[in-house]
Amino acid sequence: DNEEAVGGRSAIGIYGDLMEAFRECFSADLGSLITDVVVGAGPHGELRYPSYPRGRWHFPGVGEFQCYDRRMLESLSQAAREAGEHDLLLGAARRVFGQSAAVGLKLPVVHWWYHTPSHAAELTAGIYNSANNDGYKPIVDIAAGHRAFLQLSCAEMKNEDQRPEAKCGPEDIIQKVRGQAAAAGVPVGLENNFHRFDDRCFEQLRKATLDPSFANTKCLTYNAMGDELFKGYHWGKFSHFIHDLVACKEPPSAVQKAASPATAAANVHRTNSWFGFW
Repeated sequence: DNEEAVGGRSAIGIYGDLMEAFRECFSADLGSLITDVVVGAGPHGELRYPSYPRGRWHFPGVGEFQCYDRRMLESLSQAAREAGEHDLLLGAARRVFGQSAAVGLKLPVVHWWYHTPSHAAELTAGIYNSANNDGYKPIVDIAAGHRAFLQLSCAEMKNEDQRPEAKCGPEDIIQKVRGQAAAAGVPVGLENNFHRFDDRCFEQLRKATLDPSFANTKCLTYNAMGDELFKGYHWGKFSHFIHDLVACKEPPSAVQKAASPATAAANVHRTNSWFGFW
């Protein structure tokens, strides 16, 4: 991370320069139009290794480790222990953006094989979560240390809808991380993983967003912007879903700003392929 191997600059330094350029370019919008910055930390912006690359992997494969050499593994492990700087990227983002925007980290929900002792798919993705080790609490602690929020995908998924032989647990991972985040005072944002427009998807997203057990819910990002969404039938369902959320009589603190239908338009924004709801 700190090795100056690219034109006299380190990987963290290059990423820091990119974030500074972003801040300078959009300085007029930070804190108003742009309220959150999610730091990309891996494939799909998530904090994980590319253990299940698209086109070369099929669900529910356990994925593949990225390194097999014993000496390299030992070297990496020793370096991590000595440096103690596994949160360099988030720290750089906090230094660059300060209080001008909320800084977040996207945490993967690798839910297949979750209900097995080995948690194999999580391990190959770099999440050291097993029957004897909690792989999520250290990440929550890092977010808390930098006053950052966590973004979780797969919020539209239900355990019962997954293939039973894959021992999936999307709801369980989300509940676990949200509970740990709440205890640490870390806000959590939710989003869907697949582009879906069915009632079951919207109901699960609504249930997760308005869950009274978690007052630390920060936002809901609806990931499905495209031609399909704007078709009359799908757009009608989406509009009903949004109005249903903002009209909730007892929304969590995270969506208080959207407590009346009159403000719905101001609390739904889109950036490229995302709809954000606050």
